[in-house]
Amino acid sequence: MTGFLPFCRKELLEQIRTHRLLVLAVAFLLVGLGSPLIAKATPDLVSRFAQDDLGGMELVIVRDPGVREALLQYHKNFAMLPLLVILLNVGAIALEKSRRIAPMALVKPVSRRAYLLAKAAVPALLTLGGTLLSASGCLLYTTVLFGEVDAAGFALANALLFLVLLFYLALSLFGSVIAPGVASAAGVGIGGFALVSIAGALPGLDDYTPAGLLSGVADLILGRATAHLGAGALVTGLATVALLIAAQQVLSRQEL
Repeated sequence: MTGFLPFCRKELLEQIRTHRLLVLAVAFLLVGLGSPLIAKATPDLVSRFAQDDLGGMELVIVRDPGVREALLQYHKNFAMLPLLVILLNVGAIALEKSRRIAPMALVKPVSRRAYLLAKAAVPALLTLGGTLLSASGCLLYTTVLFGEVDAAGFALANALLFLVLLFYLALSLFGSVIAPGVASAAGVGIGGFALVSIAGALPGLDDYTPAGLLSGVADLILGRATAHLGAGALVTGLATVALLIAAQQVLSRQEL
């Protein structure tokens, strides 16, 4: 693919110059480090507020937080990151089309396929780095505050969470290709997120959507049966590839 590597370097510099890399790193780091701390502090905060609000009555937390509570908090916080991925990447192509930057880039020996794949590959690698950063922070603080974490299960959970983020990255790029501007591309991305979330709440579909896969990770952390986890991961992976192929097909026929 002509021009893929040079365009990847250009995209990486763009991520740095626009501070998207910094925002991504800070958000992932806060999720990783903050989740065990929140789990540790929540019982004390609940008891203090309950005592203040109930006229001297004291709410007693029967069970102290542990590894499971820290990982569940990590999962809850991580579940907000798909929206961040959408917002950071939804203008990747739409903005360049509206500013007439894309035609200038494609005048050079850069194929449209290489252009799209560079737009996908660089954020995907940065998202992978962010996931590893978040997971490392959570693993470190959870081990220090609560004890040993099942490394294999935690690694599997993070691999599935990363797969979910890849889907939403592909969704944001698809919206960025089909939409004429950044605002409409954001509408496609956020609207798609809402539709996937609704589908994930429907009986019969919940186990076979990215939203259902996200819920399945919580079941994995809790040690519940996860019979449909593999199917959910397969559907999410196939949907990610399908979105990128659809985006490439549309982009190849667009007049820029």
